[in-house]
Amino acid sequence: MIRLPAMVRHQLPVFVTGVIFVVLYLTAGFIYDGFFSPRVVTNLLSDNAFLGIAALGMTLVIFTGGIDLSVGAVIGFTAVLVASLITNHGWSPGPAWLAGLSVGTGLGLMMGWLIEHFKLPAFLVTLAGMFFARGLAFQVT
Repeated sequence: MIRLPAMVRHQLPVFVTGVIFVVLYLTAGFIYDGFFSPRVVTNLLSDNAFLGIAALGMTLVIFTGGIDLSVGAVIGFTAVLVASLITNHGWSPGPAWLAGLSVGTGLGLMMGWLIEHFKLPAFLVTLAGMFFARGLAFQVT
């Protein structure tokens, strides 16, 4: 078995992730016409910006030793809520976005308060929060 130096072992996951990204990007570029265009790259980055923001937040949570299973469900619920407020209730986008941000922040604060105040396991609280947010999204739709 090959024994790698500690520095190389530490950076190996980042390197492998980068290599996989480049291989997938090049493969898609050769399969699909126009995939290498600046417009496609810009669209990929701008359409998925919310994933980068969520990933950054989750990275901070994981670095502090925590876990949050509810992130995807809360994002989904707030998206459904904003869409419903705009299309079904005639809200303009600005106030609807503020309402969605407020509700999502409120859900996060509620789960954080339960974890901190009652010393509950983050895994269980965020699992319950995930089901709660999914249920709320179902009710809104």
